[in-house]
Amino acid sequence: MEIKGKVFIVTGGASGLGEGTARMLAAAGGLVVIADMQQDRGEAVARDIGGAFVKCDVASEADGQAVVAKAVSMGKLMGLVNCAGIAPAEKTVGKNGAHGLASFSKTITVNLIGSFNMIRLAAEAMSKNEPEATGERGVLISTASVAAYDGQIGQAAYSASKGGVVGMTLPIARDLAKSGIRNMTIAPGIFGTPMLFGMPKEVQDALAAMVPTVGAVTSAAALVVAVAAVLASASLRQWNCTPSRIMSPAFSSSGSSSSAGNRRWNEDIGLERTASRTDSSSAARSPMRSTFRSSPRAGSARWRT
Repeated sequence: MEIKGKVFIVTGGASGLGEGTARMLAAAGGLVVIADMQQDRGEAVARDIGGAFVKCDVASEADGQAVVAKAVSMGKLMGLVNCAGIAPAEKTVGKNGAHGLASFSKTITVNLIGSFNMIRLAAEAMSKNEPEATGERGVLISTASVAAYDGQIGQAAYSASKGGVVGMTLPIARDLAKSGIRNMTIAPGIFGTPMLFGMPKEVQDALAAMVPTVGAVTSAAALVVAVAAVLASASLRQWNCTPSRIMSPAFSSSGSSSSAGNRRWNEDIGLERTASRTDSSSAARSPMRSTFRSSPRAGSARWRT
């Protein structure tokens, strides 16, 4: 996709991965709408990159509609990057008793329902676009987490929300394939953002200890490179319907390329998926295993017509 001159929505664009993504898109000539609850910070970033800011609760239908309306008013909406999210650290039963139901519900609402809300509204607008030369009308990228596959102590709510994001990726991609809209999800490991640094020190240390190599907490910059690679992909069929995962600063679909069987998709999609599974040894060989972890059950995908 040619980023220059296109409009992109970045939720959570006032800080962390969202801010890095917004700045990358603007630097490449894109027009960016930052959707965030942090008004002062969001407006400052928007001014700095020549974009627009809309205060938005991603789980609110009215707020989401306002963001999409702003984006459409600026030009051709071709991309949504979902980076908004929260990450409470709370055990199922902790010092203060049972896990708060309100905090669990809020995490699901923001991370999962919020992601879907923005996807459905942006996709509706994209479906009305004139297709690019490739047949593409837009791309949707959501942010899950390695916690969707390998959650740690205190991450029940967070892992559940991110697991939901992963789970809905493929069906949404199949829903939108005929419209020429790509949908995918990245699942990063631990990296340095305000979300991480806002956690208690002991939680930060515990999460960092789960990473195989000491000092492996990285910046959002590596993930921004990956998001850029997804957006720039010229092949609709290569990326469509693929629950992609980040394995290194350069984008890669997860796992090896060995085939473990073919499966015919619905006739209306007209694509064939060659699925394979990674094993723990292939994950261990990853040059970026210190930053990102691969699930032993992660499916990789290659496309052919």
